[in-house]
Amino acid sequence: MDNAQKLDERISRRKLIRAGGITGLSTVAALALAGVRAPTVRGLVNHGNPDFLELTPYSGIPTRKSGSDMLVFSNANDNNEPYLEDTSGNLWPMRTRQQATYIVEAILTTPPSTYTFYARPAPNSGLTAYAGGSAAAAIQTAITGALGAGGGKVIIRNPPVGLSGVYSLSTDLSIPTSGSGELNLAIEGETIEGVVLQQTASSKNVFTIGAGAKRLTLRNLRLKQTQSSTGDCINITQSSSINNCYGLDFENMYLDGHDANHYGMTINNLFYSHMKNVKIGLHSTSGGGIHFITNNASNLYLGNSCFDDINIQLGYSNTYGIFFDNAVGSGHQCINLLTFNFLGILQSASGGLTGNIGLYWPDLSGADNNRMMTFINSDFENVNTLISDSGGPSASTSNGNTFTGGFMNNGNIFVKYAIPSFHGVRFAGTMTLNVNSLAAGYYGCAFGGGVTKTNDSSAHYY
Repeated sequence: MDNAQKLDERISRRKLIRAGGITGLSTVAALALAGVRAPTVRGLVNHGNPDFLELTPYSGIPTRKSGSDMLVFSNANDNNEPYLEDTSGNLWPMRTRQQATYIVEAILTTPPSTYTFYARPAPNSGLTAYAGGSAAAAIQTAITGALGAGGGKVIIRNPPVGLSGVYSLSTDLSIPTSGSGELNLAIEGETIEGVVLQQTASSKNVFTIGAGAKRLTLRNLRLKQTQSSTGDCINITQSSSINNCYGLDFENMYLDGHDANHYGMTINNLFYSHMKNVKIGLHSTSGGGIHFITNNASNLYLGNSCFDDINIQLGYSNTYGIFFDNAVGSGHQCINLLTFNFLGILQSASGGLTGNIGLYWPDLSGADNNRMMTFINSDFENVNTLISDSGGPSASTSNGNTFTGGFMNNGNIFVKYAIPSFHGVRFAGTMTLNVNSLAAGYYGCAFGGGVTKTNDSSAHYY
């Protein structure tokens, strides 16, 4: 019977106990309990106070030290048994330390409520560590250290139960750019919604990202604002001298709590990026969803990105679900070739909110407008849609925007000098379709009894 079989047998006979730690356990005793051959173990160190034991595939021993009772095995990757049994017969869950440039975590150091925050660099990396009372300082140390090393991965562990999943911040987390803007950085929470980065300062973003940021991953994080006057949850700085910001990969993100004048995300000069499972405003009252700004003085169309399963809930009046903006002005192109799969934008029908616009193409004073966007199986509830191109009928640059499938309910659609097409969309509730000056095409759409069509002499129904 091999080690794993013996362990399975012990697990089947004993109840898993998750409480307290193991202190004062000698190397010899630990070896005997774990069934690990001596040549595979470099040493033991006590630190932390969670209810698990940790195996690390790195050589050497992690450098963090504190008065604690966690056992860390090094170089035990050939004995990654799921549990370790102590001398009392208790079985302790173990997990493998993730490969990362930095691991950020919180440890209860003085019960019941004093925590120490750690930024632990990979062993033998020579990078700066942090141990102290500031969650923001720990995370910022990890970000700055990883960027200084040319990029890498920062993993933020789920905090202890006493912190309710929250790392409280008193300033924004800065991800600066320089030169070409290459970051090559990933910041990931340990599990979906297990890590909340909560901004407690007024008028601060959660993440402030430098202009032209490239190759940045944010995953498994909830970003929360808590003040009446906030910043954005994510803000990428404007710069007309940098042509694009590409390689953004945002996944499993929850953004909420920002005020009516701010957004879950403000992104400047987006290009070649992907976002998946991003929820904005679903947990608490929140302002706008996504603010795309084209600030491109080189007269280039940007965009070329895909968005999957994006949900936005507006909690204030006169806010925008998605705002396609141009900071440069007349004569400069905007954004194109965005694809949205399963986009939902809604506000509560009973909340007394007014003036909200789900999709907003503004009148851009002569700038070429946004074009060739595709919305597949979208759901717009109780919000308006405005598609505009100030260039007039002869320009008609806001073209090729297509809505396929999905549902539009209780919200007006106003189309000015643009040519969108709707394929198989169901229009319901109380709604006005207002098409001004140029043709819009409705192909195989369903119109409920409360839908009114005005100024539609140029519209085509099939």
